[in-house]
Amino acid sequence: MRKTIFGILLLLSLALWGVPVRGQGLHQIIDSLNRRSVYSTYWDNGWGGLVPEWVYQDLLGHMAPIKTLIAIVKQQNFSPPLRLSAMWALIDQKLPVCKAVVLYNMNDSSLVTVQSADVIYGDYTQNLYIEWLMQGRSEGWVSAADSMQIDSAALCSPVAARLDYTRRLLHRLPPGLPEYEQRVRQLYVREHIAEALPLLASYRREADKPLILTALRQYAQGLDKKGAQAGRKGHTNEALLAVRNWPDEAFKTTLLAIRDYEVRRKYYDYARIKYLFEALMAYDSPWAYRQIDLTLRKNRKNDYYREYFHSAMKKHYNARYQRLLDKWPYKPWNDFGDGFE
Repeated sequence: MRKTIFGILLLLSLALWGVPVRGQGLHQIIDSLNRRSVYSTYWDNGWGGLVPEWVYQDLLGHMAPIKTLIAIVKQQNFSPPLRLSAMWALIDQKLPVCKAVVLYNMNDSSLVTVQSADVIYGDYTQNLYIEWLMQGRSEGWVSAADSMQIDSAALCSPVAARLDYTRRLLHRLPPGLPEYEQRVRQLYVREHIAEALPLLASYRREADKPLILTALRQYAQGLDKKGAQAGRKGHTNEALLAVRNWPDEAFKTTLLAIRDYEVRRKYYDYARIKYLFEALMAYDSPWAYRQIDLTLRKNRKNDYYREYFHSAMKKHYNARYQRLLDKWPYKPWNDFGDGFE
């Protein structure tokens, strides 16, 4: 049914634009996509209209042989929309060759404009390749071994700092894996990827303590006097997650300074509130209990603090703090979560 509907739309569009369907049609489609600068993820432009780019993209997938699609993706001198169209056509068929093609292009740093209905944004072609391929993990056609190989390649890629996929990967990698320690340190120290700091902390190297302390002390960076964002923020949120992984005595004083700063802010950083509770909870001590209780008392009229303490406990339950859940109750109005899981 899907192919029938799309086929009718395509034929109508081709008739209007005079695009031949056979013979030189494929050459014309490739040439057209190679001259375009926008890749479309959806046929609708958000206002009920058909997106011209999408028509050519879908035609390429229907008309081009697999060998041609692979050859297109490997030619980095072709336009990003053309290569993305070919890659999507391969992934849409769930072909085993997709992994090898993505690995071949792991160092591709081409930028592309992406249109998704009426939303337009920029992305890197390689980031899209990986995102699309890894969807196959949940769909069952990409194996766990293939997934691990792609993750390792993405982490070690020279363009890792540019990939959103890498940043999310750093949050879900198991802590303390020795084979990644050097690369994780490079990503934070040399390439300034803030998301690498929590994973770096899991190795618990004394030499890395100054990195965490420096990031913790950036809590007011990029904020005005009321706490509203006025510039580029520091790495404090990531440093709080680092303390969650490494609750060391050296960080206690700065944690309390962050707490005292946050309770005075007019404009809240909701993620930071939750991460602060998670960092304090990680100490698993009477001191941590008192500081969490004091933090909630300082904000007794603020539902957000109770909400994010309950959320932190839901994610990292510790029986030591159960009495605080009872003392500072919170009943969510929905069960959607807080977005910082």
